[in-house]
Amino acid sequence: MNSIRLRLLFVSLLILLAFVLITGFALQKADDASALQAQQERMRGLVYALLGAIEIDGDAFLLNAGEVPEPRLSTPGSGLEARVIDADKTVAWQSGSTLDTGQAGIMLAPGQWSFETDENGGRFETAFGFRWLAESDNRQFTIRVSESMQDFQERESTFQRNLWLWLLIPAGLLLVIQLVVLAWVTRPLKALADEVRGIEQGRNDLSRIG
Repeated sequence: MNSIRLRLLFVSLLILLAFVLITGFALQKADDASALQAQQERMRGLVYALLGAIEIDGDAFLLNAGEVPEPRLSTPGSGLEARVIDADKTVAWQSGSTLDTGQAGIMLAPGQWSFETDENGGRFETAFGFRWLAESDNRQFTIRVSESMQDFQERESTFQRNLWLWLLIPAGLLLVIQLVVLAWVTRPLKALADEVRGIEQGRNDLSRIG
């Protein structure tokens, strides 16, 4: 009897564990994809905001401090940086938050977008190619926005901890319920097993069974 109960408990535990793991990983993957898409859309919105604030006067890019769409772009070391590169791969403008001039990066064709995740450098980067059209000016540029992954990773870590916590707590409750139900269901079988054992040992007779 104990062997049957242990087997039922083991099978129930395996099914419950498989359900929790599959559900947890599925929700985690879905959240990762959603969060990454939201990050990409947010950075695209920032690119559009910068394009709306930038003006060109001759060879100079103009962007007043009051027109910066994101305060972190004016704060050195904030983790959010932006720059505009011209066709000669020269930095025509960069935000006050930019600490590393580094490589200008690949030029993009007008209207072309790119979004990259640099796991080693711990940064997201989105870029957009555009052409500045004016009466006496027709030049090609690429605007690049780069952001540290630290806040993103912290949000994802918090979500994962909460996800597994709220999955494991109900799973534990379900396991307790399964134990109670298993004990209740197998009680008549245990009584029957005791009767049979009593007959085998000469303590009971067949008339008591049933």
